[in-house]
Amino acid sequence: MSVNGLATITGSVTPFKGITVTLTRAAGTGAFRPVATKVIPKTAKNGRFSFKVPTTTSGRTLFRLVVTGTGITKTTGPIRTLGVFRVKVVKVSAAGRESVSLKNTGTLGLQLAGMRLKDASGTALNLPRFTLKPGASVQVFTGTGRPAAGKLFLSKRSDVWSAHDTARLFDRSGTKVASLRY
Repeated sequence: MSVNGLATITGSVTPFKGITVTLTRAAGTGAFRPVATKVIPKTAKNGRFSFKVPTTTSGRTLFRLVVTGTGITKTTGPIRTLGVFRVKVVKVSAAGRESVSLKNTGTLGLQLAGMRLKDASGTALNLPRFTLKPGASVQVFTGTGRPAAGKLFLSKRSDVWSAHDTARLFDRSGTKVASLRY
């Protein structure tokens, strides 16, 4: 999940009619504080619930669900971790050995496998397995080259980046997480 996105925490409970589900988040003290509450109506046909969680900062946030209601024992679910990353497209070199430079500006490592770089026309480049550590940069070359630290080669035979374009980075779900117009 990237910064400035919206994560969804979903689930279902049984029994569910008139049950209250509370989403709690770990506070700095280690205690969990309520963030949002949903009451499943007595007229509901199932016990499904969902909570939207804004992702405003990079890092890990701990959540727990608490289920309460008349006639049931209060139940606290396991701790769930939401990891939020931040990455930027910092440079595009369109002439010569074309490349796109990415920088992890967040506090979590970012696995690039399954992410895609796209130009304005929609041409897509699939990124290989590579962990971009916090604060680190990687230069992604369209063509071939010798493996080296901080460099990835996609072995494409034709150029992708034109002189004036926009490089866009998409996560595994297809959500745009960074872009640079150059």
